[in-house]
Amino acid sequence: MHDATSMNSGSPPETSLVWLRHDLRLEDNPLFFPPHERRSHQLLVMYVLDQRWLTPVDGLRRLGAARLRLLWQSLMNLRGMLLRRGSDLLVRIGDPVEEVLALVHQHDVECLEVSHAPGHEDRQALSHIAQRLPVTTTLYCHAQDQIALGSAENDSGVSVPDTRILEDTCAAHQWEVVSGAGRYASYRARTPLEGLPYSLPPWPDSAARGFPPLASICTAANRWQPEIPALAALQGGEEPARAQLEALIWHAGLASHEQDSCLPCTPGQPTWLLSPWLTLGCISARRILQVLNERRREIGDDEACQRLVAGLVQRERWQQRLREKEGSESGVGAEKWCGDELHEQETNSEAFVRWREGRSGDARADRAMQVLAHEGWLPCPERRYLAHIWLEGGGDWRLGARWFERCLLDYDVAVTWGEWRRLAGLPV
Repeated sequence: MHDATSMNSGSPPETSLVWLRHDLRLEDNPLFFPPHERRSHQLLVMYVLDQRWLTPVDGLRRLGAARLRLLWQSLMNLRGMLLRRGSDLLVRIGDPVEEVLALVHQHDVECLEVSHAPGHEDRQALSHIAQRLPVTTTLYCHAQDQIALGSAENDSGVSVPDTRILEDTCAAHQWEVVSGAGRYASYRARTPLEGLPYSLPPWPDSAARGFPPLASICTAANRWQPEIPALAALQGGEEPARAQLEALIWHAGLASHEQDSCLPCTPGQPTWLLSPWLTLGCISARRILQVLNERRREIGDDEACQRLVAGLVQRERWQQRLREKEGSESGVGAEKWCGDELHEQETNSEAFVRWREGRSGDARADRAMQVLAHEGWLPCPERRYLAHIWLEGGGDWRLGARWFERCLLDYDVAVTWGEWRRLAGLPV
């Protein structure tokens, strides 16, 4: 390990570890722009694929072929960007808590950088790591990527999103510091939308790097090939996400996709046009809104632009709702957002098997399910219709949401489970 000395009695941080989760990008990612006083001499960048996502612990595998392939493409793209800046990426498969702690101990990591994530499991993993960190390691927990929502009242006096006032929405960045000795402190700083880092600290000589090929993890994901042309052309990663955004905003992409029945801008979920990348954090909502506002200033507003913003607003409302559940002592807490634990006999019930295999007997629902299971995508109206058929037949909402979690390329824990809760008539 590279040695460094300090001019005072203390030593500067030797090695930092960036633990990526739902933030697979360099641009506008606070994990790669720490304050100057804690910039390290060496940098590790890590992603852990949770083994539980690949193992049907309750009789149903949580990560389907389409989602896994998109994730792997995103990790490959990110690694290429890191390599061009003097860094690298390490991907492990296993228990995130154990894998991160093993790397911290192995390389005497002094700064662990991570962003908060919306799901209960992600928050629980972060909590377990904080409790077990050595006293020499400090954990910096950055705020989730989020946007500020303005509102106005319609003619009925009902508060609705005002898409005209979404400007630079997250200029104030927050992070929480947790030291291994149990000291807590919170910080708040003004941060602009950061671009791409020119270079990054070098990778420790003794550290492993890289990750296994997708074929060795899941043959089905490696071979997955959708039939819808727009999905076949979809590539995971930050660079494809930014290229898609530029095409949509500056090359008449919004107007052309408005007429594309395969890629509708349907409100109610984040618009499909960017949501697969948003889900993985390959692009931030802040960056999308910044580019949208540039377009508005140059060529004005239009319905297509408003609908894209409306999708972002709806996504943020579900994210915000789930954040409000954190620490709730009554009602539906964050740990209950996805309902109680499922059991294998429930996931193997005859009714659920027929529904998820497209054999419900309802022609429209069965066609939609076949598309969802193979392509990893459905328009929002068809998603709702599938849910309606399942719930009207007495199906458990948790099973429906879990199946969508497995299949959807743009799966989001707040949006997907929130929509299912709402359709099932449960408190949100």
